[in-house]
Amino acid sequence: MACKPELRRQMRIVRHICAMLLFVVPIIAQAGQQPAAAPGANAPFNFSHKRHADTKLQCVFCHETALSAEKATLPEEQRCMVCHTAVKADSDLIRQLAEIPKDSRIAPEKPLYKLPEYVYFSHARHAGAKIECARCHGDVYSMDVVELHMPMRMKACVDCHKANGAEAKCTTCHEEIQQ
Repeated sequence: MACKPELRRQMRIVRHICAMLLFVVPIIAQAGQQPAAAPGANAPFNFSHKRHADTKLQCVFCHETALSAEKATLPEEQRCMVCHTAVKADSDLIRQLAEIPKDSRIAPEKPLYKLPEYVYFSHARHAGAKIECARCHGDVYSMDVVELHMPMRMKACVDCHKANGAEAKCTTCHEEIQQ
């Protein structure tokens, strides 16, 4: 198993490759060449947490790795269709959803919670410390469109760490400076 600095270096490389792909694919599309959809590609789709509140689904039903990994995954189309093959299957929105490739992840058009690549954040570590999702994300079940609840600024994280007795030194969230 890779040590933390090596794992972080590998994650940075992966993020750089993804960022390059996000830059290159639109350029190819503008040139009139439509690239084939990659398996697991993000499919923008408007989703209302508020409309789903009465189901009492836990966050991890859709965001499967929220408790176990660095990042919380977005749900795949097939996760939505677990219910929607029967629930409102005749609605236009659900028909559109069903047309999305099964291995595509349902993604917001504009991600709200983006951290700089030099910041390390682990959903698993925070879940292990019994930090509820709503602490950072707010009451998403009251929102049709999820809004930014916690600013993605160092001060917000440091204030929370201090208020909860968590370590708040630089290397808690940033890689140690290599000398």
